[in-house]
Order: sequence, then C-alpha cells, then structure tokens
Amino acid sequence: MRSITLTALLLLAPLCVFGAPANPVVQSGRINYTSNQVTLTGSNFQPEKNAPSVLFDGANLKVDSSSNTQIVATLPANTPAGTFRLTVKDSLGNSSNFDLTYGATGPQGPIGPAGSAGPQGLMGNPGPAGPAGPTGPKGPAGGPTFLRRIL
Repeated sequence: MRSITLTALLLLAPLCVFGAPANPVVQSGRINYTSNQVTLTGSNFQPEKNAPSVLFDGANLKVDSSSNTQIVATLPANTPAGTFRLTVKDSLGNSSNFDLTYGATGPQGPIGPAGSAGPQGLMGNPGPAGPAGPTGPKGPAGGPTFLRRIL
C-alpha cells in the first residue's frame, strides 16, 4: 500500500511543480509575399509534439510546418491589404491571438490633385425669408407731365 501511494505521489509531483502547459505566445509574424506564407515565431506552439492550428480572421490556414517555436502557414489567395487577427491554438486547446498586417504599411502619402466637379444636385427646399433690408433713399419728385396725364 505504501509503495502505491509513493508511486502516485511521484507521478503527480511533476504536475504540481511545473503546472499546466502555458498558452502559445506569438512574438512576431513575417510574411513571404512570393510564397504567400506567414512565419510565426514564439513559444509553446507544440506542448505535446502535436501540430497547432492557425486561424486567419476565423478561417483555418494550412499549416505547412511547425515546431514548438515556429509555425509556417499558407495565407488565403487574394488576401487584400489590411490587419487581420491570427489565432494560434495548440493541441491542448490553449490559444493566443496576434494581429498581422498584410500589405504595405507606412506613413500617409501627400494629398493628390482635386478631382473634377460632379453633376449638380437636385434643388432643395427654399429656406426661410431673411430680415427686411434698410429703407432706400427718397427718389426725385414727379414733374408737371405726370399731373397732366392724370387729369
């Protein structure tokens, strides 16, 4: 009985000392635009020597090769430029997220030339009447010709 208890303690001791395996950690991602592959560098990708999975904005990527510190996966064809969420999941179900920017990045360029004017839009509703303007100067008095015509 004593040897069974001692054996059980010895078998469980490594779990207490080392704890559960750590989550995968992605430290960097490098894209090869010629082969359309991404190389992820980090740690804890294969805690039990089983290949990890990689999600690219929720879609599974084909993992071409992997080790505990590196993953090479093929990106989707016709990937547009932008920043995408990668999720690395090990065989134990532990996961880690990493944002990967695909395409050229850098400072914003200079403002381009103004484009041509578009077509005139539809006439809108009339606005409210404005305030009355100031009274103008008094005009000249009428002459005798004016009076003869009236009479």
